[in-house]
Amino acid sequence: MLKRSKSGPVVCGLVRGAVVLCALLASLLGSRAASAQDSPPYLLTEPAQYTNVADAFGENDPLDVNVHVGFSRSARSGMLQREASAANGSTSWVDVARSRQVVTSLDLALDVGIYRDLMIYGRLPLVLSDTRGLRLPAGARTAVSDALNNPPPGSTSAPLFGTDLPLDSKTRSGVPAVDFGIAWGITNQYRMPHLPTWMLALEGRFGIGALLHACRQDQTCDPGISRGTTRVKLESRWSYRYRYLEPYAGLSYAIEWATYGQRLFTPVGNLPGYVDATPPHVAEATVGMELVPWEARGRFQRFAIDLRGRAAFVSGGRDFTPLFDALGASSNDYLTAMNSDQVRPSGTGRVNNVPFTGLTNAQAHARIGFEAAIAMQAARYVRFRVGIGVAYQQAHLLTQASQCNASVQASPADPRACPDGAGLWNPLSRPVIDFPGQRFLLDGELSFDLFAAAMGQF
Repeated sequence: MLKRSKSGPVVCGLVRGAVVLCALLASLLGSRAASAQDSPPYLLTEPAQYTNVADAFGENDPLDVNVHVGFSRSARSGMLQREASAANGSTSWVDVARSRQVVTSLDLALDVGIYRDLMIYGRLPLVLSDTRGLRLPAGARTAVSDALNNPPPGSTSAPLFGTDLPLDSKTRSGVPAVDFGIAWGITNQYRMPHLPTWMLALEGRFGIGALLHACRQDQTCDPGISRGTTRVKLESRWSYRYRYLEPYAGLSYAIEWATYGQRLFTPVGNLPGYVDATPPHVAEATVGMELVPWEARGRFQRFAIDLRGRAAFVSGGRDFTPLFDALGASSNDYLTAMNSDQVRPSGTGRVNNVPFTGLTNAQAHARIGFEAAIAMQAARYVRFRVGIGVAYQQAHLLTQASQCNASVQASPADPRACPDGAGLWNPLSRPVIDFPGQRFLLDGELSFDLFAAAMGQF
């Protein structure tokens, strides 16, 4: 007869205890794994690049530093016309030259987050090549050259430009200015889903390069690269993401004034009588959208198509126009005379020892443009953007300086007094280019832009 072992219940008890312990451990580990899977992963949570700002002290990203490197090429072309007076007193406009400017540049930038949705940034454009020139219109010959170069009727002065077309400016290169700014994301849709993303920016542009000087290709001179001005721009931007679409809009206003380039705008200092001696102001509106057909937010990847339109109003003011090098380098007496006894072509007023620097008073005008780009967030720290742009500048006068400053009273005996007590002669006025029948007009200008940029996010 077989006897039942006394150790059997003990062994069975141990086995049952081990099974229960394993079950408890498995349950505990499973619950922890499930808890880990339920916690939200760190995802790409950024608005469109148009409204995105680098920040600091975030939950998963204590500091953002973005480094940008870009390349751009811009080509601008427009038809220059000159006003012609007919025998019956009527006026007409004659095509006299086609202007062209091509600028290639390397654009460097740095964004540094200093607090949540608050960043400071800097931009450094390096102009690799800036070429400008004037050409005869297609099919035009002597009549156009005469209309372009003729001095005022009855004058024995040198031709206005002093040379026949084509006329090329010396190639420019260097750093024209540096930008510094601060941007604040007041609201962020990814933190407050019921509100749009709203960003405010204040930016200053400071001229630092060699001052622009009128310089033709056939002359020995330094053309310079900088406007010699300071510009301040205030901008507000908004965007809101709807599934695969993020529309956005922006408004900006920029004012500019001369600093170390003051002698270009007011050649003899604070002389009474100046009219519109400051650079133009620019107000601009932007409307666009970013279409996101694909993104993997967990892998920080996104592909987007960025479409945007711009419309700007440029106020009248003294500016660098396509005529800058051609007129500024001219030896025409009615532009360059320094003798206070030289009578102007109209027979009234004096030149008053004011040199001509090539800047002219341009008329207020509008500018519209469209841009299309592809933006790719390849990984968490790498982003690319490639695109094209086209813009049109409305026809406007390039030379229209007022003859007199009516707000300044002058004694009739003053040689600078305007006829019929109309005020003091504007020292910037040159009747040979500013009076009706002698003025120049840009009959629209078309520009094409190509650009590519890479950004590293750290």
